[in-house]
Amino acid sequence: HYPSYFSPELARYNNREVTDELYNKDPTQFEENRKKGENIGEIAVLIRKDLIGEFISYVNQKEYPLNSQIEDSIFESNSLFLKINRFHRRMDISLIKYAAFYGSTQIFKYLYKNGVNLTPSLWIYAVHSDNAELISILEENHIKPKDDTYYKCFHESIKCHHNEMAMYIMNNLIQKL
Repeated sequence: HYPSYFSPELARYNNREVTDELYNKDPTQFEENRKKGENIGEIAVLIRKDLIGEFISYVNQKEYPLNSQIEDSIFESNSLFLKINRFHRRMDISLIKYAAFYGSTQIFKYLYKNGVNLTPSLWIYAVHSDNAELISILEENHIKPKDDTYYKCFHESIKCHHNEMAMYIMNNLIQKL
């Protein structure tokens, strides 16, 4: 996606017109999307805003599988969402992980109640969102993080400056040695 993302700079460097479709459609919006660094896909926006009614309509109307992944976006910049290898980067995030990351409780619950599995990897996303209700859902369903020690969750909460979450993890979840 780098050529599309950097198309304005590449065009200036080569003394050519920008040929990227997204840029030519609305250059101001293109620049705004780059600054935000968020996925501009319709379903991603609905999840970020936790618009449950619109989300349900969208997935029903488009017959969108609830276990699917968020579509790629050249504007997405969060490393938790990106799978990067030598040849390319791509989105590697399920709808439920995206909802957990943004603390979109209503959509998270809808996905879970409609058959999307709760997995250990959800812990990092729920901690990142600083959403105690999501943490409670994971605990109530006996879902533990991959490392089973909660140290990575604790680290994530500190990294995000979620002090109350860090204290909760430290006092209630980290295994005492």
